[in-house]
Amino acid sequence: MKIGVIADSHLTKCEEQIFAVFRAIFADCEMIIHAGDFVDISIVNCFSDKKFVGVAGNMDGENVRKQFPVIEQLVIADKRIIVVHDLATLPKAEMEHADCIIFGHTHNPVNLVSGSVLLFNPGSSSSNRYGKRKTVGILEIDAKVVGKIIEIEP
Repeated sequence: MKIGVIADSHLTKCEEQIFAVFRAIFADCEMIIHAGDFVDISIVNCFSDKKFVGVAGNMDGENVRKQFPVIEQLVIADKRIIVVHDLATLPKAEMEHADCIIFGHTHNPVNLVSGSVLLFNPGSSSSNRYGKRKTVGILEIDAKVVGKIIEIEP
C-alpha cells in the first residue's frame, strides 16, 4: 500500500496551487495521513478523493480538535502505525510496539530506522519557517515499511 504523508501544512484554506502539487505527488497513493497542524479543517476537503487519517497538532483550532485525536493508531498490512503530531508527547511504551511512527511539529524531515521502528516526519508541506525546504512524504507498506521524503519545488 502506498500512503501520502503530510504535516505542518499551516493553511487556512485549500489553496489550489499547493493542492495541485499534492495531487500530483500523491496521485497513486491510496491514503493520506496528516500528522497535525492543519490549522483549518477545510484542508481535509482537498483530499476528498482519498482515504484520510489525521491527528490534531498544537496549532490546530477547536474545529480540527473536535474531529481528530491527538494520537491515532492504525494497522495496515499487519504493520502497526502510530500517528502523533509531537513525538515528545508519545508515551515510550507505545513506541516499543510500533513498526512506524509518523510525526510532525519540528518541520524537519526525518526518515530513520531506530531499532525496528521507522521514525517518519514528512517535514512541513507549505511552511518554510526557519529557512527549511518544503517537503512531504510517501510510505510504502508491504513486507516492511519504507519511507521517502519528497522536496516540493518552491
